[in-house]
Amino acid sequence: MFRFQWSKEVLNYLKDNQGLINDLELAFAEYRAEGTQIPTQGVLDMIAPMQYIWGIHNHIVLLRLVLEDAQWKIRIEVVKPTRSPYDEIFLG
Repeated sequence: MFRFQWSKEVLNYLKDNQGLINDLELAFAEYRAEGTQIPTQGVLDMIAPMQYIWGIHNHIVLLRLVLEDAQWKIRIEVVKPTRSPYDEIFLG
C-alpha cells in the first residue's frame, strides 16, 4: 500500500477549484483504491526514475514515488490544467 503526499501548491489548487475538478478528485480516489503505485487510467509518462507526468481529466499531474521509513509515498507535486478556462474566450 502507499500514501499520498500533497505539495502546498496542489492543496491550494484543489481548494480554489473545487467545483471544477470533481473528476480529478475522483481519479485520485480511484488511484488510491487500486493499491498500485502507477495509475491505470489516463496517460502516464516517465520523465525520470520514479518521476511521472500523469495526464488525467484535462490536467497534468507531476508524481514522484519515494520510499520513506519503509513506506511508499506518492508525492503529488504539481497539478495544472491542460487548458485555461479563458482559452475559449480568447481563442474562440
